[in-house]
Amino acid sequence: MENKVKAALISIARIDDAREHKEYGYWHRHDHMPEVLSRPGVLVAQRLVAPPAYLRARPPDEGDVAGAQYLTYYMLGEPLESILEMFSGGSRAFDLRGAGRLRLLKNSSTGGIFRLVKSYVHPRVVVSPGAVAFLPHTGVFASVSDLVVPAHKERIDRWYDEVHIPDMLSVHHVTACYWFEAWTTEHKTVNVAAAPKGRTVRLFFLDGDPLEMTLDLRWRVDQWRSAGRMKVYEETKAVHRLLSGPFMPVTSDRFDWFD
Repeated sequence: MENKVKAALISIARIDDAREHKEYGYWHRHDHMPEVLSRPGVLVAQRLVAPPAYLRARPPDEGDVAGAQYLTYYMLGEPLESILEMFSGGSRAFDLRGAGRLRLLKNSSTGGIFRLVKSYVHPRVVVSPGAVAFLPHTGVFASVSDLVVPAHKERIDRWYDEVHIPDMLSVHHVTACYWFEAWTTEHKTVNVAAAPKGRTVRLFFLDGDPLEMTLDLRWRVDQWRSAGRMKVYEETKAVHRLLSGPFMPVTSDRFDWFD
């Protein structure tokens, strides 16, 4: 099955003002998300949150994603150019700022356009890799990292594809994975910078408790290291991990996680 997803807009954010959690969350769910989903080429959209227990379950974050509480993704398909134009602010038909309907976070927010590298599914999942975006899930385990030694890109990519992502699919509750890479596209009216060059985001979709998955992952990483399956990652030092942790879907108007 052909994968309709070609790219994704991924946003990672932290909110420091307690009032913003509810005000921004309500606007995003009842105004922004419906408008975005109505546009041709936007296939799926999901906002996720990492409540305090989830934040405590992940190793220290670094860089511009430090302390991230929210992750939002928009899976994009064709017509890709018009979608990219919309998100870059070049579309008058989608000018929420001009209509006074665009809320910008006052705190840390980073993201951009990422191209889809590859999708994966666990053998127990009956759908094809092309259907991952439409698979129900109970949460996402996100891994965000930067390539800091470009000379090792081919080797580290092969390790992800042949070793690490298959290993991750064996972790409790993991059903599928989307691997995205920072991407810049240029068009006569569009110039959308994805994110820092070399940044990758891997979204592992879950069908159970995200905290249970995180606990199982800790145990398995020790096993993988003992078996030499982390050797490429550790020896090349080609990748700098920025964030690695669980998020759960925002499915209601409850925005009191950080009260």
